[in-house]
Amino acid sequence: MVDPTVGQLLSIKRAAWVARNSAGDEATLVNIALSAGRPWSQAEILTDANNRGRVAVAWAIVTEAASRADAPAPVVDAVAGGKEELFGAGGVRRQAVHDALSTGQIPNLTSSGWPTRETPSLERVGKVATLRIAPPNLAHCIVAHVNPK
Repeated sequence: MVDPTVGQLLSIKRAAWVARNSAGDEATLVNIALSAGRPWSQAEILTDANNRGRVAVAWAIVTEAASRADAPAPVVDAVAGGKEELFGAGGVRRQAVHDALSTGQIPNLTSSGWPTRETPSLERVGKVATLRIAPPNLAHCIVAHVNPK
């Protein structure tokens, strides 16, 4: 049996990984088109929509869980930062590139400039998935380190 708070924290981490990986797939799809100097094909437009849908659904799970009154402050802070990257300024910045690629245009951005610009955003989203957290009711626990010498 899992403590409900621990279960909630694990669900945040699992959903954050889905959001991070799907956002990474989305970024890779953009980079492939930029590298080839071409807009997206119909198949790529559909793949992008699928990736963006995964990000939105997974992040909705993350934000709902992080909005609970017992959510640890580091989780709440990390989720706020990830939200800004996915749906705030970062989302607006990426939307212009997606719009261009999906309407037959080539954005004024290089394939080397894209990862430089977007990797920090992905890292910020990934921070939610990799955050070391302990539920408040277990914060008093001490983990002993055994030295084998």
